[in-house]
This record gives sequence, structure tokens and C-alpha cells, in this order.
Amino acid sequence: ENSVRDATKPEGSPLPNPRQVILKTDRSLMRADKRVRSIQRLPLPLEWDAPRVAEEYGRWLTGRFLQILRVDRDDAGVIHFVWRWPELQLLELTPTPFSRTGGRRRAFYISGGLLARQVDPPGRLEFRLLPELGCVIAAIHGFAPRLPWWIYSLTQARVHLVVMRQFGRHLKKLAGAEPSRLH
Repeated sequence: ENSVRDATKPEGSPLPNPRQVILKTDRSLMRADKRVRSIQRLPLPLEWDAPRVAEEYGRWLTGRFLQILRVDRDDAGVIHFVWRWPELQLLELTPTPFSRTGGRRRAFYISGGLLARQVDPPGRLEFRLLPELGCVIAAIHGFAPRLPWWIYSLTQARVHLVVMRQFGRHLKKLAGAEPSRLH
């Protein structure tokens, strides 16, 4: 919360990026490591917390793609994205120790599956709430796709963006939010 507060103006717009001077180097390192970053701002239904958004994401994915995808959560909170025919684990997300409590953030290490390379540190998926702005940030940090880069960028990356846009529309519908709440 402090880092988000420090990075935004009181009305919520972002301050100039203090990392601007190192962004070129950072992008080069990400490219060399074949890592991915993806950040989307999605509507936040009133009174929702990050655990509920993360749970709804899995529930919605299963319902939306019932014929081809199932999202399961085991007793340890590990989430498994399973392709149905043939049954293959596409991704595995393990809760990070830093977000098991509290309602404004839920983060998961991308810990396995056919679509992810095993790297150190592992990539992560995070849902971070900004209730003062009426939104939730859905972000992937440092994901290492297993597919060759050109195939990844033409397939998995595009599917991810479409899925996140559809999930955003789903949250907006659940929120019944007026346009002024959605930035």
C-alpha cells in the first residue's frame, strides 16, 4: 500500500517513473532472461477483498472455459490450471508467504506447469486492490514462458490479454459499477 501511495498523486494518477533511467537496462535483462511482465487495471466490486478477487478469477475461468479448462485449489491453497482433454497441468500457482493474510493483496508464485519454465526467482501472479480508485491491479511479474518466444508472443500472451479483458468485464458486471468508478 505504501509503494502504491508513494507512486501516485492524491487523485490517483501516476507520478513520473523514478526508474525511467534504468528501464532500458531492465527491459534488456527481462528480454535476455526471457521473462514477461503484464499489468492490467480491472474494476473492483464494492466490498471485495483480494482473496475474493483471486477466488473469483479461478471460479470464473472454470465456468467460462468449462469445456477445456478447470481451475482447482488444493488444501495448501495451491492453484492448478488443468487442461481437460487430455488432462494436463498448464500452470501451478503457489501462495506467497507475504500475502496469506490481509485483504488488499493476494500473490502466487508461478511454481509449475507445462507453460512455465522453472526459474529462480519464480514469476508471480498478483491481485492488488486500490479501493480508493475502485480498481484491482492484476499483474504478472517475471513469468518465464516455456514456449519459444515467437510462439509465446503470438499465442499464450494474446490469450492472456483476452482472458484478462473478459475477466475485467465480468468484474464490472458483478460490480454494477457506474463509469466514474472505473478508471
